[in-house]
Amino acid sequence: MNMKILIVTSSYQKTETDKFTDFMYNMAQEFRRKGHEVLVVAAHYPGLPKRDMLKEIPVERFKYFIPSRFEKLAYDSGMAANMRKSHLAKLQLPLYMVSGTLAVMRAAGKFRPDVVHSLWVFPQGLMCAIAKKFCKFPLVINAIGTEAYLAKKMKMGSMIRFAANTADAVTATSSATANAVKSCGYNKDIQIIFNGADDALFNPNNSGETIIKEHSLQNKKILLCIGRFNEMKGQRYLIEAMPEVLKKFPETSLLLIGEGPLKEELQSYAKAQNLQSSIIFLGNKAHEELAKYYAACDVFIIPSIVDSHGVAEGGQGLVTKEAMLTGKCVIGADTGGIPDLVINNETGLLVEQKSAGQLSDAIIKLLGDDALRARLAQAGHKMAKEKAAWGGICAEYEEIYKRIIKR
Repeated sequence: MNMKILIVTSSYQKTETDKFTDFMYNMAQEFRRKGHEVLVVAAHYPGLPKRDMLKEIPVERFKYFIPSRFEKLAYDSGMAANMRKSHLAKLQLPLYMVSGTLAVMRAAGKFRPDVVHSLWVFPQGLMCAIAKKFCKFPLVINAIGTEAYLAKKMKMGSMIRFAANTADAVTATSSATANAVKSCGYNKDIQIIFNGADDALFNPNNSGETIIKEHSLQNKKILLCIGRFNEMKGQRYLIEAMPEVLKKFPETSLLLIGEGPLKEELQSYAKAQNLQSSIIFLGNKAHEELAKYYAACDVFIIPSIVDSHGVAEGGQGLVTKEAMLTGKCVIGADTGGIPDLVINNETGLLVEQKSAGQLSDAIIKLLGDDALRARLAQAGHKMAKEKAAWGGICAEYEEIYKRIIKR
């Protein structure tokens, strides 16, 4: 049964050659590969056309501020972070919601979708719920991050409840996110479906030899952490863990990939601790290039925390899935959706957030036990293939679509 699927999102791949490929783009492409017709409605970004075609998928971007070069709410660090940084972004939220709701209604009238799939329960879910009252389409809302927490913090929990109750089905990328939606007063079932990763690009057959040679890492133990340098990603605690690791395994290198507002501070801290020879800041890397870095490492680490604004990993972290699909053992912090995928002593090692001591203990444990590292990596790979590969994820959504369309 081929369907017409309208995906509504705050941000979307800007061009086919973007350095980063986001999960919305991968989801849309997987639906297209399965034979469905897809239209994406996303927020506008300054300099981009209102209508575009990316790999045979049409994209309609709605403008929400005039002049459009001052649009500040969507993209970059995400809505929550953008509103914290910019008063203009905060003022744009009502305009965004009105413009977005009208864009969904226009697209629904023209495209005649079999189902509308909203990414994020707020504000997109609310926009789609309002549009549904006028256009009468089947609606699936996908709660992705901590937007429910933030909406409740902003005294907008009733909006989450209205959006969820208006939808025909609600899914969440983690149990933590599902609980956040329920805390706003939604009492129906929420199906947990992870966001996916590309298991064709990230797999155990990849080689990291070129990375090892490029950075002179022969005979080194290699640790890898990928993420934007902000408070939530928690790289500070991983750097703090390194002195203890180096006491036990002096020939260890930590590779940090990413950019962000805390990069200079973290570099200065590493230098102050005399760790500059053991920690390599690599900047951003193209998505395809990351496959070689995963393959080169011995252990992958995601040390995310709940930051001072209450923001945590809404899902499991795309990088966690990519590392597991590559067949690497993962150490994860016990925050957000990470424990749904990194199950302690089963599919990886789980540590308390903000604990440099537990991070160093876990790293030392894995570097010193090849058999344990291999066992956890194998179990993690199996779980990621089952729950975090796009083919299976989109198949789960297809079943939901068929069920609510029939109903």
